[in-house]
Amino acid sequence: MSLLNKFKKLNKDNFKKGFTLVELLVAVSLFVVVSTVSIMALITVKEANAKAQVKRNVLNNLSFAVENMARNLRVGTVYSCNRSSLSPAETPVGVDCVNGEDNITFKDYLGDAVTYSLDGDSKVILKKITGIENQGRTTPALPITSPDVQIDTLRFIVREAGAGGLQPFAVIFVEGVAKPGTKLETRFKVQTSASQRVLDF
Repeated sequence: MSLLNKFKKLNKDNFKKGFTLVELLVAVSLFVVVSTVSIMALITVKEANAKAQVKRNVLNNLSFAVENMARNLRVGTVYSCNRSSLSPAETPVGVDCVNGEDNITFKDYLGDAVTYSLDGDSKVILKKITGIENQGRTTPALPITSPDVQIDTLRFIVREAGAGGLQPFAVIFVEGVAKPGTKLETRFKVQTSASQRVLDF
């Protein structure tokens, strides 16, 4: 067999074993499409997971803040809305606020005045304790919600707090946004109530 015949036979075998350019383009195109769809699905799942974690963190923070308020209201006395301070030495009668106010003041189990209010500038819930003088329990107003949580509305409705009231109770409404201004922004509304465990007599 001559060298030329061997070369022709070798070329025929090589053409039978390879891929054509069209086959390669189709295979690469399919790979790119499948990869793109997979990556997009992965990104969507990752964003959904991040949003779920933000919601969980917000709910944990809000649950702590709202439960803190409700727990203190349950063991407190002399509920009054729209008072910036309440002297613990006073023994006033509570005041109903059936239309709702953005703050509440009451006496806690130690006899200190506790005020929960909405800070309009930083959009957080503040807690202030005004203690009995010379006992060192007075604190400045401190936030009880995270800066990642913007509180738009805080309302307290108090009923039966006045003289002759039955069992005073308060309803707390909180509305706002978690992670405002980001892709993870989530709106929320929370409501709870607390009735006084200790009677005012």
